[in-house]
Amino acid sequence: MKIIFIGIISVFFCFAILSANAQQNDGSAFSFSTKTAKPATQSFQSSPVIQDPRINLLIQKQIYINTLALHNMPGFRVQVISTMNRSRAMETKARLMQFFPQYQTYLSYQSPYFRVRIGDFRARNDAEQLQEQLNNYFPNGVFTVRDIIHISPEQLIDNNQGNTTNDGNDSNN
Repeated sequence: MKIIFIGIISVFFCFAILSANAQQNDGSAFSFSTKTAKPATQSFQSSPVIQDPRINLLIQKQIYINTLALHNMPGFRVQVISTMNRSRAMETKARLMQFFPQYQTYLSYQSPYFRVRIGDFRARNDAEQLQEQLNNYFPNGVFTVRDIIHISPEQLIDNNQGNTTNDGNDSNN
């Protein structure tokens, strides 16, 4: 019994010695010393970065997408015609360009209709003013529609400098 007791104490003692040596302050274990720690002084060296040339292409594409997002926004256009006849739509667009050269005209195709629209308006009332003018040239029905419009940066700056716009969500609609 004494031998077992001495064996257990010696094993316990060996573990205590080994664990005390393992906790020396060599940076690999925690130290519970009362000494103040000194900041480590390490010098960092720069290393070259090898960049894939496709990253620049992706950056340029993202810049282009962000630019488009700034120039395309919800707004209003005036729809002049919606027809299945392509040549009639082209003639209407040509007349619009002749009578109203100050506005951009758009010809789009959504099966089976060709649609001719004019203008890029942020405010519904501006589009309705053009609609009244167009009724004199196109008596078959001209109406204002919501669309994604193209805004130049100059127009965006002009509109943000004090001009308020109507987004079409007023109670008169």
